[in-house]
Amino acid sequence: MKKIGDVTTTADQNGEFTNGNVAAGIAPTILEADWFNSVQREILNVLLKAKIEQNPHVDNQLMQAIEVLAKGIASIDVKQETGDSITAVMSQKAVTNELNKKFNKDNVVQVIGDNTDKVMSQKAVTDELKKITTIDAIYPAGIAIFFAQNKNPNQLFPGTKWQYTGENKTIRLAKADGSDILKTGGADTIKLTEAQLPAHGHAFSGTTSSFDYGTKTTSTTGEHVHNYTNKSKSTRTSGDAWSAAAGENVNATTSASGNHAHTVTIGAHNHTVSGTTGKTGAASAITITNAFVTLMCWYRVS
Repeated sequence: MKKIGDVTTTADQNGEFTNGNVAAGIAPTILEADWFNSVQREILNVLLKAKIEQNPHVDNQLMQAIEVLAKGIASIDVKQETGDSITAVMSQKAVTNELNKKFNKDNVVQVIGDNTDKVMSQKAVTDELKKITTIDAIYPAGIAIFFAQNKNPNQLFPGTKWQYTGENKTIRLAKADGSDILKTGGADTIKLTEAQLPAHGHAFSGTTSSFDYGTKTTSTTGEHVHNYTNKSKSTRTSGDAWSAAAGENVNATTSASGNHAHTVTIGAHNHTVSGTTGKTGAASAITITNAFVTLMCWYRVS
């Protein structure tokens, strides 16, 4: 059900109607249709529950509905004696009388136990409740607790001693025998070593461009003569290219042979190359931090 303050800002601080105060600058409450509709729906629901059809010409239908609903409430059967009924109740006097007749104070005990024939005294019950509601019972030594605020249990629970688990830590469950409790380890980043990489290489191959060098010609050169020695002649003969006394050896030179060149055919061809690339990489650290939410964690020492 809505209060007028739920639908307008002109209600007072308690969410109720106000006439306002001109001198104080307080506006009167504006009557919002939303509130009247809410009240009307509440009243019509009472009629609906009582199975009364709304009639615009009848002014006491709400009262009729309340009377119908009141008659539907089961009457309480008050008994003055004990019994097995699950719908009747015993009066206060009857209960008191029965307790006075059958209650044996020897059955009141001061300790907890499993006996179904005895009851604990008020003091015993109170003492036990105090035990289970103390800090030591709720937060025994060794317990770890989280805070979503900056809280220090050393200040919250005077007389106890707490230790912070450490900053920037995640929680990992210890061994079942407790032999590694509070052990720390791990990091937010790692660096891979060569030993952690699978064995691999980087092969490559390629072909040089094809080019036809055609036929090439050597430089023109090589004109030359040959020297030789003509053994002695016995006579001179007119018209010879040289002259010498009979019986002498004569040095002579052949006529010159002309310059010449040679051609060499190279032909189109290419070359295939292959090998292995050099090493690459900078061995930078890799971040392995999980998605997280940070909380404060303390554990009780004593």
